[in-house]
Amino acid sequence: MVAKFSEAPRWLRWTLGALGALLLVLLLCEALGWRFAGGPIERMLQRQLQREVSLKEGFRMHLLGPIRLKTDLLRIGPPAWAEGEQARPLVEARSLNARLPWSTLFAARRGGEPLHVSAFEVDTLEALLHRTADGRANWQFGPSDPADKKASELELPVFDRLTVRDGRVTVLDQPLKLAADARIRTHEGRDVQAGSEGAGLRIDAEGRYRGEPLFLRLASSGALALMAKGEGVEPVPVRIEAGVGETRFDFDGRVREALRLTGFDGRVSFSGPTLGDAGSLFGVTLPSTAKFDGAGRLQHEGQVWRLAVERLTVGGSRLAGDFAFDVGPETPLLQGELRGERLVLADLAPAFGAGTGGKSEPRRGGRVLPDREFDLPALKAMNAEVKVDLKEVRLGDVFAQQIRPLQGVIGLRGAVLSVDRLVARTADGELGGRLVLDASERTAQWRAQLRWAGIRLERWLSPRNPTDERARTGQPPPSYVSGVLSGRADLRGRGRSAAELLGSLDGEATTWVQNGRISHLVMEGAGLDLAQALGVVIKGDQPLAMNCAVTRIEAKDGRLRPDVAVIDTADTTVLVDGAVSLREERLNLTLRARPKDFSPLTLRAPVHVQGSFSEPQVRLDTAAIGGKAAAAAALAALVSPLAAVLPFIDPGTGDEPGCRQAVAKLGGAGQVEAAREVKQEAERDASGTPAKGR
Repeated sequence: MVAKFSEAPRWLRWTLGALGALLLVLLLCEALGWRFAGGPIERMLQRQLQREVSLKEGFRMHLLGPIRLKTDLLRIGPPAWAEGEQARPLVEARSLNARLPWSTLFAARRGGEPLHVSAFEVDTLEALLHRTADGRANWQFGPSDPADKKASELELPVFDRLTVRDGRVTVLDQPLKLAADARIRTHEGRDVQAGSEGAGLRIDAEGRYRGEPLFLRLASSGALALMAKGEGVEPVPVRIEAGVGETRFDFDGRVREALRLTGFDGRVSFSGPTLGDAGSLFGVTLPSTAKFDGAGRLQHEGQVWRLAVERLTVGGSRLAGDFAFDVGPETPLLQGELRGERLVLADLAPAFGAGTGGKSEPRRGGRVLPDREFDLPALKAMNAEVKVDLKEVRLGDVFAQQIRPLQGVIGLRGAVLSVDRLVARTADGELGGRLVLDASERTAQWRAQLRWAGIRLERWLSPRNPTDERARTGQPPPSYVSGVLSGRADLRGRGRSAAELLGSLDGEATTWVQNGRISHLVMEGAGLDLAQALGVVIKGDQPLAMNCAVTRIEAKDGRLRPDVAVIDTADTTVLVDGAVSLREERLNLTLRARPKDFSPLTLRAPVHVQGSFSEPQVRLDTAAIGGKAAAAAALAALVSPLAAVLPFIDPGTGDEPGCRQAVAKLGGAGQVEAAREVKQEAERDASGTPAKGR
C-alpha cells in the first residue's frame, strides 16, 4: 500500500498530504474548541449590531454535528447614544451554553426565518431594556436615529430548550413612565419533565408605573410556548398577579403567543380605589368612581379584547356587563352593554369632581361646588358605544322610590360624550332626554335637554308628615306634598370642571304640579301664622289642595332667577323671587306669603334666604312685619309672567285651570286670555294656517 502511494504522481501525493494535514488541523481545532475564532466572531457581530460585543472569555465552539457554543461571558454593549445609568450593557450572560443546527444558519442567511436554537442554558443573565422619551430603544440595532427605518427590532429566536437559572432584567421606559426590576427563572424544554423541581417560568417584578408602586408575579409551565408564533401554537396555563398603586389584577387561565399579546382566555379579578385609574392603565376611558371590586372572563384574539363582567361592585352599586375593546382602529373602540341590579348615584360623584359618597372636596373661601378639572384629554383616547340597562338607580335617602329602570346609550365619538335615548322611570312617572359633553376643544361644552312627567311626589319623596291625623291613627304618615310633577329643561354650560360648567349655566327650566296637596303646617309656617301653626301641631296636620304650583327658572351666566315661582292654596299664596349665583355660590332669595285668613298672631313678613352655599342664612324681614304692601306688590308683579307661562303648560295635565283661577283672583284674568292668544298666533304662523279675520 505504501509502495503504491509512493508510486503515485507527486501532485496527488501533495494533495492527499495537504488534505490529511488539514483534517488533522480541523480535528485539533475542534478538540480545542476553535478558541481563536472568538475574536473574528466578536468583530463580525460588532459590525452587524453596531455596538460592543464581548464573548472571548472562556470561548469554546464545536462544529461537528450541531453547532455548540460555550463562553464564560457574553456581553452586548449599549448603543452609542446611551449615557449615564443607561450606558449599561444590553445583555450580560455568564456560563452560557448554546446548541443550534446548521440548517438554521442557512435559513437565516436566506432571510425570513428566526434563528432556531436547540438549547440555551445560562447560569446568570442581566439585561437592561431602556427606551428614551423620543422613542430610541437600546434593543434596536442599526442606526441610532429612530426615524431611520433601517433600525431593526430584536427578533427573538425559537428555542427547543431554555434554562435561565438566575435572570435579572431592568426596564426603564420613559414614554410609559415605567421603571421596574424583574427576576426571571425558567427551566423547560422537550427533555425537561413537567412538574420537576425548577421546571416552568417564574417572573417576580417590582418598580413604579406612572409614579405608582408596581408589582408583577407570573407563573407558567414555561416561556417557550409564550414566545412561540403561529396558529398551531398550543396555549399554556398562566397565572398572573399584578398591581399598580392600590389597583390590583389577577389572571388565571391559558395564554398563546404572549409576546404578541394574543390568545388570552381565563378568569380575571380586579379591584382598586377608582375605575378611572384602572382604565387609564390600559388606555380605556372610564369614569372616576368609588372603590371597585369585580370578576369575570377575559379573552383576547387578534386586535380585540373581550371582558365578560360577571360581578362588579362599585361602592354600593352592583353591576355587570359584556364589553369588547378593539385596538385595531386608529382610535380604539369600546362596545358593549352595562347591566346591573343597582347603581348608587353617589358612587359616580368622583367623576364630577366630588369626593366619595358625593361629598365635595374642601375649597377655599367656603366654596362647595367641585372645581377639580375633568380629564378631558382622556375622552380623545377612544370611541365608545355602550348600551345601559340598569334595574335600579338609587338617588339618595331623600327619595322613597328610586329610578326603576334606567336605560340609554352612552356614546363617545371624536371627544364628544353623549347619553342618548335616556329613559328613567320612577313613582309612576318618567324622565327622558339627552345629555352631551363636547370635549373636542380645550374648554368643554355641555347641554342637557330633559323632560319629566307623571311623577307622583307622595311616592317619590321620603320625608313624611308625622303630624297628619293619619299618622296619629297608626297609619303610615303621608308626604308633606303630593301631586303629579311634570316639567322640562334646556340648559347649557362650558368649562373644565363642575364648578365652571354650573357657573356658566344658560337656559331655562319649568316645572309644575297638578292635582297637588301640601301640608297645612308648611303653608302656615311659610305665612308665619304662629297661632294656626301651633294649632296644627296640636290638632294634627290637614293637607291643603294646591290651586297652582309652578316654577320657571331662567339661567344666564350661572345666575338663576325665578321668573315664576308660586304655590297657591285656599289658605296662603307663597311667592319666591330673587336670584341664585352658581358662579359666586351665593343665595339671595325672598319668600313672600299672603295668608288668606285672619289670625291675631300672623306675621306677614318676607323671609330672606341669603349667604353662601356652605353657610346659608334664613332671616325675617322684621321691618316688614305686619305690612301688606310688599306681598301685594309681589303678587302684582307675578301676574304677567305667570300668565305667559300657563298656556305652554300641557293642557292635558289638569293644572292649567287651577293656575288660571289663581291668576284671575290676583286680578289678571285678562292676561291669561291674552297669553293664550299669543300662543295660538305663534302656532298658526308656524303651521301656515290663516288667522281668523285675515
